[in-house]
Amino acid sequence: MNIKCIKCDTTFEFSADKLKETSLKFKCSVCGHIWKLENKNLATLKKSNKTIFPSYNLLLILNIILIILVLIGFLFFREKLEFIDDYWQNIYLFFDSLIPV
Repeated sequence: MNIKCIKCDTTFEFSADKLKETSLKFKCSVCGHIWKLENKNLATLKKSNKTIFPSYNLLLILNIILIILVLIGFLFFREKLEFIDDYWQNIYLFFDSLIPV
């Protein structure tokens, strides 16, 4: 469950095991603000806050698309990339040797 500081809007992860208490005090480690949440507020936070996990499949697909776009860019700008400085030319020649076109 996530708890958000009222003053600076910093989000903290909070274990839901301590919800049995009637009220809890929180202190923000960023701004030092201290606030108190009652048990009824904590119950609504527990229902409303969902932990969002990143979709690793989506990240993998986006990385593959990015790599494909870079390779397509190397193919389209092939003539212009041949006349750049040595560092970038070595990178271009590496990718050029991978794609025998």
